Amino acid sequence: MRYLIDKIGKATLLVALMLALPSFAGADSDTYRFILGHVSRDDGRTLIINEDIRLRVNSETKVFNTRGKQISAHTLRGHKWIYAEGEVNEDESVTAESIYLLPGYVNEKVKKKYPFIKSY
Repeated sequence: MRYLIDKIGKATLLVALMLALPSFAGADSDTYRFILGHVSRDDGRTLIINEDIRLRVNSETKVFNTRGKQISAHTLRGHKWIYAEGEVNEDESVTAESIYLLPGYVNEKVKKKYPFIKSY
């Protein structure tokens, strides 16, 4: 190993490791999103979150209450605050895999009450 480090250089090895890490870390931020926000508009199968994020809802999207219990997707109608996770599409919209209904705005202090909220 020492020979390898001497041969290619520490900087080159460091760059190679940095490039390899995202592939080990799971979901890439460019392909998967965590969204916490306000539903600005409900266009049926698409929710507009925080005025500019298009969140697509389909038959495979799971909807949960704040306790993590799965509930009907029809419950989304009229709900204002959500946390969602999903894949980013080519058109920059996000297809929701899961949506959690929230009672209101969730700040950093209150986030720990909801273990399903991941950092984004």
